[in-house]
Order: sequence, then structure tokens, then C-alpha cells
Amino acid sequence: MQAAFILLAAGRGRRLGKTKPKALLKIGGVPVFIYSLLQCRKVKLFNQIVIAVPRGYKEEFREALVRYSIKNAAEIVTGGYRRVDSVYNAVCAVGKSDFIFIHDAARPFISKKLLEDVFRMVRKHPAVVPAVPVRSTLKYCRGGFAVDTLERAGIYEVQTPQAFRFELIKAALVNFKNKKLKGDILDDAYLVELMGKKVKISRGDISNFKITYPDDLKLARLIVKSWK
Repeated sequence: MQAAFILLAAGRGRRLGKTKPKALLKIGGVPVFIYSLLQCRKVKLFNQIVIAVPRGYKEEFREALVRYSIKNAAEIVTGGYRRVDSVYNAVCAVGKSDFIFIHDAARPFISKKLLEDVFRMVRKHPAVVPAVPVRSTLKYCRGGFAVDTLERAGIYEVQTPQAFRFELIKAALVNFKNKKLKGDILDDAYLVELMGKKVKISRGDISNFKITYPDDLKLARLIVKSWK
């Protein structure tokens, strides 16, 4: 069975207060997006890698792939303004595959075990997302004030990579495009849910956090520093 790995690296990192694309920022002297690709190489599950990058940055990403000896056949495509457009462009670039994995480049600490667990699960279920149970108390706020306390039982924080049968995610993207739905889809599995399909939850990993704010970047750098 063949699987393709899509790495979404088109984010601009505005919430980080940076002008450079988030995936090209360095932690431990290495671009953020490289970490996920090194893990892909360890598991040897993927026959194709497609990276969606910001317009005008293809050459910088290619140079990084060469510099860090990513020997997998990686294709670089231009991402869109919205996440869903980046996913669509990347899926269209995938050749023959049974499964599609979609991962955020801003989650550099994906583990070999997590990749293997998701792959094992998607062989049984057509749509799989890793997730961790919410551990903190949740408040619904309005106007800067808490107005309700939410029941956290059964609430999960979703991660990536999210994995799908190739034909299913392709059909879900076409469905979204045909309906001309407005806004963005922040969670790829939601595309499948819009078609009335079930999404299986796989065990996530708390270390698989997403770099979104400056404090996340600081934490990531501390983690890499601790490895050394």
C-alpha cells in the first residue's frame, strides 16, 4: 500500500511577528519544516512527499532540502491563501497513492510512533485524526468575560498528520469547491465530515504541538537545545 505525505508549509507566521515564512524559521539551526521530513524518512511509509509553500519561496525550500539531504522524492507546489486551497493544490500534485497524510510543518516534533499509529489506523478506517483529550477547564467567553463553563469530557484537541483514503479526501475537496463554501477549513477532517462521513480518532502526542505564537517558538528551541 502506498501513502503520500503532504506537508503544509505555506503559513506566513504573522502571529509569530515574523516576516519570514514560519516553516523556514530555524530551531536549533535547522528550518522548522525539515524536522517532519526527517521523521518521514525514518518510518519509510511514504512513496511521495508534496510540500505546499508560500508563493515566491520555492527556491529557498529546495535549497533547504538539498542542504539537509532529504533524498525522498519531494515535490514543491505553491500554496493558496487559505489552508483548503493549499491542501487542494498539494493533493492535485499527488500521483498514485492509496492514502494521503496531511501534516502541519509548524508541528516539528511528530514522532515515528505517531506516524506508524496513524498509518495502522487508516488502513482500517477511511479518515483518521490524532488527538489528545483536553486537560484544562474550558470557559466560553463573551466581551472579555466568562459566561459558561464547558464540559470537557469527550472534548479533544486535534493534531496532524490527518490521514485519509486518497479517493475520500479528493472527493471531499471537490465537494467543498463545488459548493463554493466561504471561509477556510482549519481542520482537514472537517471536509470529510461535511460529506457525512465518520472520522476515527487516534491517540495523539502532547509533544506534537503547533508553533503558533512566540512562546511556542521559544519552547521549541528549548526542546531542541535539551537534545544537545
